[in-house]
Amino acid sequence: MSKCRDKSLTRDRRGVTVNQPVRPAKLARARSFRKAPTEAEARTWALLRNRGILGLKFRRQQIVDGFIVDFYCAKHRLIFEVDGEVHLTVEQAGYDAERDEYLTATGFHVLRLSNSGADRETLTNLLRRFLETRSPSPARERGPGGEV
Repeated sequence: MSKCRDKSLTRDRRGVTVNQPVRPAKLARARSFRKAPTEAEARTWALLRNRGILGLKFRRQQIVDGFIVDFYCAKHRLIFEVDGEVHLTVEQAGYDAERDEYLTATGFHVLRLSNSGADRETLTNLLRRFLETRSPSPARERGPGGEV
């Protein structure tokens, strides 16, 4: 396990901070988000749950390094955010950019999608492109004619 910014905290093999103190208010907030999702989050979760798209396992409203993220795939350290109108404000867009920068710097991958794009085809294409850029297929690693 590697160390986090707070020396008393550690990261598991996938880099998620473990044994981190989570304020009860933040935990309650994440639970309330799970109980009352936005329409787009509910649609997205209906598609992602039970490995519904490309066999990827997602958790929803997960606390990752102190942030509540919409959807999280631990295997690929992928954070998936579904953004509504509130994310279009200058203040929220600035906060989102700082948060994404921090999470990216700590080894996570952040994908964002607008509420209107929360459908099976769009999610599948977005996640497929992400996976292709993360781990090229063996055929792609070889040159034309199969040379390495």
